[in-house]
Amino acid sequence: SLHDALPILDKKLKEGENLLEYMSHTIEDFRDFFKPDKEKEELSLCNLVDSAISLIEKGMEKDQVNLIKEYQCNKRVFLYKNEMIQVLLNLLKNAQEALEVQEEPSIWIRIVEEGDLVKICIRDNAGGIAEENLEKIFEPYFSTKAHQGTGLGLYMSKMIIEEHMNGRLSVENRPEGAEFIISLKI
Repeated sequence: SLHDALPILDKKLKEGENLLEYMSHTIEDFRDFFKPDKEKEELSLCNLVDSAISLIEKGMEKDQVNLIKEYQCNKRVFLYKNEMIQVLLNLLKNAQEALEVQEEPSIWIRIVEEGDLVKICIRDNAGGIAEENLEKIFEPYFSTKAHQGTGLGLYMSKMIIEEHMNGRLSVENRPEGAEFIISLKI
């Protein structure tokens, strides 16, 4: 009867309201992050990576992706904050999409110091990138995603890191999957 259904409807309505509130906060967060930066700021890489993760954490949880963070360095680096977050989001989303058919999907995020460089390494366990595509993935309009990818995400990410931040964005296949490495001068 309708009387019995009311508590269930009420519960669903509350869930919907909570979801809408969460989504509007997320939109606000994204709006702030995607404003172009006027000047570089000295920022903690750990905080920056955590900020990017916080924007997509719910989706990762929904897909049951295991996020493993290993911060061995908390250097502060001069960066364009929002551009850096865009690059991190792109790499994390790519990893998440590559893991869709993986049984125990995992993403490792490491921040390490090597000489005068600090590296942010993002690795997944989706099996890696086909050798013939490894050289091409940073080219504009090249995409391994059937009918969804524009092929601009990695190209733009490489441009941001290398042209705007004097860094380097590279990729290597590891035994479990692809690892993207952002190298920045300290």
